[in-house]
Amino acid sequence: MKPERKGALGEHPRRIATMVVSLLLFVFAGSPAYAQNPQKTAATDTVAYLDCLLSQPLRSEEDAARSLVNDCGYKTTQPIDEFVKDSLSNLPTDPLASVASQAEPYRHLYTREQFAYFEQMDDIIQNAKSYDDALSRMVKLEQQAAAKLGRSEQDLKVLDTLSTSRSVFEYIMNHPADVQARGFWRTLVKALAVFGAVAGGFIAGGPVGGMLAGWAVLGAFSKSAMDRFAETETPIDMIERRGLAC
Repeated sequence: MKPERKGALGEHPRRIATMVVSLLLFVFAGSPAYAQNPQKTAATDTVAYLDCLLSQPLRSEEDAARSLVNDCGYKTTQPIDEFVKDSLSNLPTDPLASVASQAEPYRHLYTREQFAYFEQMDDIIQNAKSYDDALSRMVKLEQQAAAKLGRSEQDLKVLDTLSTSRSVFEYIMNHPADVQARGFWRTLVKALAVFGAVAGGFIAGGPVGGMLAGWAVLGAFSKSAMDRFAETETPIDMIERRGLAC
């Protein structure tokens, strides 16, 4: 059984301040991609939940899934243990792999045109020259998808993936003090890695998958990561093998 896909910001105990959410809405509402993408609400919700997760002293993806409900107010109709189990089962095995590679197990669900957007996300990750260049490419790709794709379930999944990943990247780009305060040392390569991880997580596990994959990679890049993860194969190990460690 797949975890609950629909969630709305709940009345969590002051973990996401009204000012933070309002600021996110203000920033994203001014984005051309935000204005044209019918899936824009999912993106702003995901960034707000991710912001909440980053404020918690979590040690694992399982802790993050529980905190999503218990601390951040994510609403699910599933019992918490079932929600956690299903959420973890849908996470990508390698959140630092290319977006197309992470999407490969689901290729049969997408048309060639739909899948091509995941490949174009990889092109951005590999070839963007700066934060502004990366964001410009993301916005253009999202606008293209909003104009050319239909509104089938899988079309909307592609639009969700583009919007959510771009919104997380834009948050990292525009709020360096916030993300660095959580220990994340902001560089373009690492921000793009988070962009790809959120995309892969969203493709595999919907909004919850995107949140958890983004949290895992952001956390793994943080200065305190070694204190927060168990000594098993985690995003930290993958980061070290790729030479991306802080």
